[in-house]
Amino acid sequence: MELAPTGGVAVLAIARIYGTQFGLPHPGLMPTRDEIDTRRGWIADAISALERAGVEADGQLAATRKPIKTIARVARARGVRHVVVDGTNARGIRRMIEGDIGTDVRRRLRGAADVVIVPPDPLVGSAEVAS
Repeated sequence: MELAPTGGVAVLAIARIYGTQFGLPHPGLMPTRDEIDTRRGWIADAISALERAGVEADGQLAATRKPIKTIARVARARGVRHVVVDGTNARGIRRMIEGDIGTDVRRRLRGAADVVIVPPDPLVGSAEVAS
């Protein structure tokens, strides 16, 4: 909200499609209806919060195998000045495999927009470590 005092905010949620084997899509690799509905809820909640604060907002949901490329493409298409992404709690091999979205988006945009990385909540993921 602080980065868009004069303009609107676009909320983008990604529903990840996992890889395919031999180029053939498999239904088990697609996002489930619950995942889609959850992400739509995130978008609606974000838009509601922004509008309550007096900021014009809209949103979209993208299902993709390449989230970094999709975020950069949407940012360029909308002509945004700032891209705000959440940081990752992933560590070790998981972070190596999944990557760091903020850094990867910054690299993909190559200065077309400022990328702001919101630090992850330290409580998120702590239950996974304790389990």
